[in-house]
Amino acid sequence: MLSRRYMTALAVSGVAIALTIAVPVARGRPYLASAGAVFLAAWSGGVGPALLSTVVTAVSITAFLIATGPPWGVVEVVQAAVYVGVGLVITSFARRQRRSDLEVRRQGSRLEAMFRQASVGIAIADLDGTLTRLNPKLSALLGDATSPQSLRRVTAPDDWPYTAALLERLANGQVREAALEQRWLRADGSAVWVHVSLSSLTDTDGRPDGLIVVIDDVDERRTADDRLRVSENRYRSLVDASTAIVFTADPQGRFVPPQDSWEASTGQRADQYADWGWSMAIHADDRARTERLWREAVTAPAPVAIETRLWNVVASDYRWYAARAVPARDADGQVVEWIGAYTDIHERRLAELQLREREEALRRADREKDDFLALLAHELRNPLAPIRTAVQILKRRQPAGDDNARLHTVIDRQVQHMVRMVDDLLDVSRVLRGKVELRPESITLADIVAAALETSRPLLDAQHQQLRLDLPPATVTLWGDQVRLAQVVSNLLNNASKYSDEGDTVTVSAHVSDADLVLRVTDHGAGIAPELLPRIFEPFVQADRSLERSRGGLGIGLTLVRRIVELHGGQVHAASRGPGLGSQFEVRLPIAAAPAAAAVPRAATAPAVPTLPARVLVVDDNVDAADSIAVLLRDHGHAVQIAHNGIDALRDSAAWPPDVVILDIGLPGMSGYEVATMIRARGGHTPHLIAVTGYGQRDDARRAFAAGFEHHLVKPVDAEVLRASLADCLEKRRTAGTTDEPPR
Repeated sequence: MLSRRYMTALAVSGVAIALTIAVPVARGRPYLASAGAVFLAAWSGGVGPALLSTVVTAVSITAFLIATGPPWGVVEVVQAAVYVGVGLVITSFARRQRRSDLEVRRQGSRLEAMFRQASVGIAIADLDGTLTRLNPKLSALLGDATSPQSLRRVTAPDDWPYTAALLERLANGQVREAALEQRWLRADGSAVWVHVSLSSLTDTDGRPDGLIVVIDDVDERRTADDRLRVSENRYRSLVDASTAIVFTADPQGRFVPPQDSWEASTGQRADQYADWGWSMAIHADDRARTERLWREAVTAPAPVAIETRLWNVVASDYRWYAARAVPARDADGQVVEWIGAYTDIHERRLAELQLREREEALRRADREKDDFLALLAHELRNPLAPIRTAVQILKRRQPAGDDNARLHTVIDRQVQHMVRMVDDLLDVSRVLRGKVELRPESITLADIVAAALETSRPLLDAQHQQLRLDLPPATVTLWGDQVRLAQVVSNLLNNASKYSDEGDTVTVSAHVSDADLVLRVTDHGAGIAPELLPRIFEPFVQADRSLERSRGGLGIGLTLVRRIVELHGGQVHAASRGPGLGSQFEVRLPIAAAPAAAAVPRAATAPAVPTLPARVLVVDDNVDAADSIAVLLRDHGHAVQIAHNGIDALRDSAAWPPDVVILDIGLPGMSGYEVATMIRARGGHTPHLIAVTGYGQRDDARRAFAAGFEHHLVKPVDAEVLRASLADCLEKRRTAGTTDEPPR
């Protein structure tokens, strides 16, 4: 089926043939109308229809002319040939024209596609700035797809004057193109930074006829640039405002001028600090260390920090600085430079040095204090020892109910009170330094309270005070140091007794709350003032320092209570309604099970004093102390000999071999440790050794046991404790079946 182009060619050819045949005038120029038909066929249909029209009209008209006219001569043949040639020329023209039209349409389609699909905004504008056509990108940027729009409407008011002047120059032909960055306004009123390219369109005479406007969104880049400028300005302001020395270096760690703050602080010129010359400003003693660390950091890029001395031109001296540098990297992680700072820490270093010196002075003073306290305890216990022993001998010899017996009891009680104060002084020193060593074991609340009452009962009885106990009926077991916990309860009882009136009642109550034991000691005595209550557990604080309330305390008992309780993982609190209204102290201790395989066996009860006499050598440089112990032992039937120094002790123990040696540690010339070591080194008959000393700390006890002592007794020694220790030594000798018995 023929297409429309060919049907059109046949139609116009038919009309031309008909006109030529029907109109007499046309028969005079037979091919004129046919030529028009060929042109129309070529114009509307192209090459094919033009050729078809040429063939059809040429054949039809030529055949008609031959059939109806005179015979053909040369003229007629030439006419026919010319017509065919004209037809072919028209056909060739139509072919070129067709190709040209197709190319124009193709280029127009391409331009339209480029216009619509461009990644930038494009607009066609009049010379006055009216945007007559916008591509989708620009419409989306502006948030308004409608057109036309005015450049004046979309341009920020502050930027429009420059844009208007530029449009005038483009319209006058003074410039052909221009570019600028400005803010455009979206339909919602928000502004966006854009790069605007303006190019003029010209007519055939070269005069400006319109504009092509190309818009590129640069808002993110401008925002980033603005942020960068703000950041750089902030960094520069920080550098200018900082007292630190800020520097930069290349990836190899070399200083690159300018380094303004470095120059101002060190006085070095650019030619002096460039490269590695900056290290010459470092103190000679710190230079090698600083360079080594710096080179290591550069080799394996990582932040570096060091404290060093740096020359300060203002001070004309070296000052301590804390230096720190970090690598700055690009997007690929490569180091592009180093950024660092030197911060002046000179005053801090001096303060640290002074602090260390003060700490050392405090440690030295603390050691001297401990030594003094130990010496004080020793010197106080030495005279107390014969006093107590003598009193106990007199009590034993005095008939019951005698007035002198009561006086002996008073003296013994006061001696024991002085011993407690000495012990408290030593304890609080150890506690405050955190050197208290707990000996935990499985213990019961009843045992703790009973041990505490043994210590506190004499003070309560002296005041004729009543003790009320309200303890749980069930056994409450704790894991702790019985001696220390008993000390806690005893100190609280003593405190309650001291600050209560004669005949008052002191209550000890306890109950279990969740996983804690809560023990309270309550009295109705002097009470505690509100302003004193927060400080009641501080050392050397007393509720009432008045003469009538002073009962010989040092104000350290409650300090010991708090620290011992805290060492057991517990808490202690004090409460009082005010002066004269009594006080209550609450101790809260965790009820914890004993660690696996950690049970500590309780000490066995000392054996009874044997009836058979023993040979005992008493060695003490304090004549009264030695004599009093000798009298006590002779009253129990033992044979006793006395020595007052180490040399006499060695001589007498060899000449008169004893069963037991009661040996003072602090002997003149030769210590008790040395005497014990030499006695045991002899071989043969070896006596048992009991240490009696004024040094009562645990370190002293450990040292005594290491020297061969079997018991470590602290002066003043209770007569029953001494007898029990002696009995233990003699029982060991008996059960061991010793054959080297000394002569009797």
